[in-house]
Amino acid sequence: MIDKYKKRMYIYMSNFPTFCPVLSEDCVRATEQLMNALVKNSTDNISLVVKKLYEIKHIYLSYHQTVPTMDLIDKIVDELAKFGIDILAFNDALTHNIGYKTDRHFKEYAQKQEFLNLEFDSENKISFDGVDISFNVTFITMIEGLISHQQQASLYNTSDDLVYLNIIPQCEQLRYDSRNVISDELRLYGEKIETIIALSKKYPSTEQILEEHYKKTGDSNDE
Repeated sequence: MIDKYKKRMYIYMSNFPTFCPVLSEDCVRATEQLMNALVKNSTDNISLVVKKLYEIKHIYLSYHQTVPTMDLIDKIVDELAKFGIDILAFNDALTHNIGYKTDRHFKEYAQKQEFLNLEFDSENKISFDGVDISFNVTFITMIEGLISHQQQASLYNTSDDLVYLNIIPQCEQLRYDSRNVISDELRLYGEKIETIIALSKKYPSTEQILEEHYKKTGDSNDE
């Protein structure tokens, strides 16, 4: 049974080094898995995570019809390297996964690998269908928990502009369902990121990109 895993690749997350799920051989599903690995491994700054999610989507849409799946995955992983995400061959993943602690008892390693795969899938916070990114309820509740923790600790990450400047003020001032606020702001933030990515194809410099973005949206560029 273990033989079916030997030729597969695995997702490595630096904050969970003994938890390496198998990478799907389907291009869309593998991309979605890497998006979820990013979210699982990086929750310090949601703004950066969301930006990177849309950059991954852009890479997928740009290359999925022209390059082999693993070449596309390599391009995505290159973008995720600074977030502690990598892909491993079987022997390396085996070495890491042996150290995973659980109350479950497995008769063979393949059973443990299947357990890790299911655990990873059950935690999905992002859905990607090859065209659109969807933020699952689990992602929204994760942000709720992050906000609650920051409020209780009076410890705000002011560089996380999506959470600190957009979401928290509305949740505190309007005092209505915070999930609606989070969902709306994720959508708007994603639209802004996609606009900037699209403009980056047309304009060579950051200044030109931002200038054109502010013209289209009416946002202020005074910082």
